[in-house]
Parts: sequence; C-alpha cells; structure tokens
Amino acid sequence: MKVDPDTQIVQQRLEAMGYKLKPVDHPGPNGKSADLWAHVDTDCLVVEVKSRVDDAETAEQLRRAPVGEILEREGDLGRKNRLSCVVEEASRQIADSHHHYPGVGVLWFRATPRIGFDDSEHQLQATLLGIRDLAWMRGDDSGATRAFAATYSDFYLFPNIDAAVLEVEDKGRLLLNPFSRRKAALTSTCFYRFFANTGAVLDIDELSAPKAFIVRGDVDRGDENAVRKALCDQYPGYKFILFDMKSYGLIVKVDLPQTSF
Repeated sequence: MKVDPDTQIVQQRLEAMGYKLKPVDHPGPNGKSADLWAHVDTDCLVVEVKSRVDDAETAEQLRRAPVGEILEREGDLGRKNRLSCVVEEASRQIADSHHHYPGVGVLWFRATPRIGFDDSEHQLQATLLGIRDLAWMRGDDSGATRAFAATYSDFYLFPNIDAAVLEVEDKGRLLLNPFSRRKAALTSTCFYRFFANTGAVLDIDELSAPKAFIVRGDVDRGDENAVRKALCDQYPGYKFILFDMKSYGLIVKVDLPQTSF
C-alpha cells in the first residue's frame, strides 16, 4: 500500500512516541478505512491523516498580483462547511476501521502553508469545538475571550473522533473531544502523555470562567439569541456579546533571485 508523505510523517511521530505502526488495509463494511493503526500493548489508536497546503484564494490573488503590490487579507476564522466535510469523512473512515481495529479515534490534521498564510488550523479548531469570540461583562468587570460549543460543533456531531491533532510547521496541539465516550482510554495513552508533558493539550472541560465559557446542554446552536440566553443562564450575573472570528494581514509580493539546479 502506497503511503502519502503526510501519513509517513505522522507515522514517524507516532513511532517516536513508542508505537508500532500498521497501515489499515482491511476496509470496514462501508468500504472505508483510516490510514494507520498504532499500538503498544493495549494502548491503541486508529488514526486518519488529513492535510492542507495553502489558502487557495489567497494563493491565487498572490499569483495574479504584480511584483510590489500590497494585498490586504481578511480571513473568516469561524466554522467552515468545507472543513466540516473533511471531519465528517475522517469520522466515517475511523468508524469503518473500528470494525477491525480497536483503539481511540484520532484525526491528525497537518496544515503546511507554503506562502505563510493559512487559517485552516484556526478554522478547524473552530469547526471541531464550535468556537466564537465573546465579550463579557459582570458588574464593573469586563473582558474578551472565547465561547466553546457556541455554534455547531463537529466534535458533537462525530463523537467517534476522540481527539484531533492540529499540526502547523512541525508544532502540534491536541484537542480533546468533550463528547467522546472514550476519554478515560484516551488520557491513559502514550499519545496523550506526549502532548500533556509539554502543555499542548486543549481540554475545554478544564477551563473555567472568565478564562473561557462553554455552552452546555441541548441548545439550538444555530440561533444566536438561544446561545446567548444559555450562556446567561449557565453563568448568572454575566452579560455577553458574541462575535465572528476574523484574521487580518498584509502581503507584499516580491521577486527574489533564484538559481536553477
């Protein structure tokens, strides 16, 4: 079975954690399969690797711009349906592989921007955890932070993805799925300890107000008024304003001398 470069890199990272790796070569009942099965004793992971190189729209604008032009860039960091499709496909692949391979379900997402501008890491985090920016007020105090599960959350929709690694330029962070039914198994793995030892784990269940706010329970997360009411009910005394997440930047196209080999 041919293994793509991103999967090879993830395989090397898992081997460095002490795992033995095996490509998943036995499709499930729907004909799908994840990329890797990692195991050491009873510690097992079913891993699907996804990747993205660049923000296609930004790359095309840069390609068409004349040398010296300054391009303004505004990015929407909110939940993305196109990334949600990636998560859904990974969920199906992991679910099919679970018929033959036991273990914690892991989505490993590698963003490798060549032009240096790609928001897919932040967009995927927002997609998985349903994140929105938020301003809070309580008496004479106020601040800005983030609200989790404040819009549609793919971790909620696809709980068989127990965790996700977001890797950008050889740096990774582990996101735990708060809706996973295998959290105890996950936190006992070498995989989890590797990230926890460097403080690179985001477990929203460990966050407390006003550092962050979490919308819990059965709420229509597509209705901003319902989300705000749920926050006010769950955090008495607070008032909230929700915002869509954005990123901004400037890009200058330059022409650097190059040597042909």
